[in-house]
Amino acid sequence: GPALDADALRDLVGAVVDGDAREKFGLSWHGKAAARRLALTPSAGTLRPAPAESVEWATTRNIMIEGDNLEVLKLLQKAYAGRVKLCHIDPPYNTGGDFIYKDNYRDPLGHYQRVTGQVGEDGEKLTSSVETSGRFHTDWLNMIYPRLLLARELLSDDGLLLVHTDEHEDHHLELILHEIFGQENDLGTIVWDKKNPKGDATGIAYQHEYVQVVARNAETLKARRPLERRKRNAEQMLKKADELFARYGKGRLAEAQEAFAEWLGQQAFSGGEKAYSKLDENGEPFQAVSMAWPNKKVAPPDYQVPLVHPKTKKACPVPDRGWRNPSATMKSLLDAGQIIFGVDETTQPRRKYLLRENMNENIASVVRYGAADDRMFAEWGIVFDNPKPVRLTTDFVAWFSRPGDIVLDFFAGSGSTGHAVMEQNAADGGDRRYVLVQLPEPTGSKDYPTIADLTKERLRRAAANVKEANPMWHGDTGFRVFKLDTANVKAWEAPTTDALEPGESERLIRENVEAVKADRADADLLWGAMLNLGLPLDGKVEERTVDGKTVYVAGGGTLLACFAETITRAGGETLAKAMAQIVKELGVEGEVTVLFRDAAFGGSDAIKVNLVENLRQQMPAKAPVRVRSI
Repeated sequence: GPALDADALRDLVGAVVDGDAREKFGLSWHGKAAARRLALTPSAGTLRPAPAESVEWATTRNIMIEGDNLEVLKLLQKAYAGRVKLCHIDPPYNTGGDFIYKDNYRDPLGHYQRVTGQVGEDGEKLTSSVETSGRFHTDWLNMIYPRLLLARELLSDDGLLLVHTDEHEDHHLELILHEIFGQENDLGTIVWDKKNPKGDATGIAYQHEYVQVVARNAETLKARRPLERRKRNAEQMLKKADELFARYGKGRLAEAQEAFAEWLGQQAFSGGEKAYSKLDENGEPFQAVSMAWPNKKVAPPDYQVPLVHPKTKKACPVPDRGWRNPSATMKSLLDAGQIIFGVDETTQPRRKYLLRENMNENIASVVRYGAADDRMFAEWGIVFDNPKPVRLTTDFVAWFSRPGDIVLDFFAGSGSTGHAVMEQNAADGGDRRYVLVQLPEPTGSKDYPTIADLTKERLRRAAANVKEANPMWHGDTGFRVFKLDTANVKAWEAPTTDALEPGESERLIRENVEAVKADRADADLLWGAMLNLGLPLDGKVEERTVDGKTVYVAGGGTLLACFAETITRAGGETLAKAMAQIVKELGVEGEVTVLFRDAAFGGSDAIKVNLVENLRQQMPAKAPVRVRSI
């Protein structure tokens, strides 16, 4: 039966519990504590490289990871903690369906559905779209909560998280974000007007979704970079103004002004830049804005000083409650030519704002983007339900990131975020890089068996489109593929009984001399070690040959690895000398990790000890060595 809630019982009988210290505003649900523990449980997996499925593996800095994002987020903690500037996710909305995101990547989907109560032991469906028990919300909350906890740790101090949701969980999501990030870091909610109301609605027909925006640290973010966006059509307006001014010249300014106003009236511009409808004597678009005191109370006397008309030399009218600025500021604006007068002193002067000096604006709470990218997908022969318009994601990347930033999306879907990063890099010449994570959920399609396969294909097609549309841009359009898998090292299987059969002890020892799993290549071991050491997945790896053996150099020389299956005493001495020389050549300062297979020493501690001593003696003083074996 249901467990007794002792605290609730105390409340009913009027007992005082710790001065009601346990009471606080927030959101509670069944499984929340377990979900929190799940986020803190280390992953037992690793990420295996897949160069054959990648594009431009050697040079790209973009990453595409196949696997359950909960496990992947755990594995990224060392290498990416505090490095992600923008995390943009569109998690599955809570429509009452079964979530495919399981909390243990080693279990099949069926097990996940059983432990979340969605199906019974015999596979019968236990839940439906009509929710009466709370499970409707609980499953979704238990899915999203640990992932948001882990995502926060990856964000930089001035990093941002954008989360898409709809009306079903928006209010719950807001409470969770306040708990994890702090209410003071809530930057607001963007309402995405999709211009198309839901056709199956029985109540209000929603035609919008929400994008909640939170900062890791709002104060740090605002101190380092303003939260603003480029006026969408400003560049186009400046280009047209320059063209008309060149055609008509200063002598025919009125004609240039008339042509500009006519052109502007024909454009479907919806942003605030359309207010910059006039051209000044230099052909610059500007708008004239009132300089009146903005408050209802009358301004101090220093804000009441009249401005003198430059031609009539008479005082112009002062706004009823005074000017917006004191007299000293008004004089500075006047000297800078930023005040516009009428034909005589009867007109109240206004402030001149040049479009070229006001190219940015605040990010509005409502954005309008209709039409999903169905046509684009149809041209590519890709079937994907409800793809977001890439223009929406590209704008988010433009508004909330800068060149050089890392953009993370761990619900990658069709790969919209990766596509958007390439689009925006091509637009501003930036070098942002993306990290995408997508569960290889079966699609039932022969062409793209999993959604992760579809994601990769979309990235390839998008890269080709961006290159074609921007022939002068030569930025990064590749991606490295990694796949979540069980650990590279075999787990020790202890005997189930003390009374072993004859020869059983020898068999167990023989099978466990080599700890590395038989299907793991050198590259698997190397990238697994890099991840454990906190080296990013876009890092460079160099291969050198020493005495017929391959030595891998990663992390700028902070990791050296040799996975040769046999190392003799003489071979170990040669390796030690060569590795020390590599470290000196690269000028490494700081700890150097050297990695070998434990089985390579054939069970001889003497060979291993000799190699370790040689490394310690020959390494530079500024590069102390740590030897590890697997």
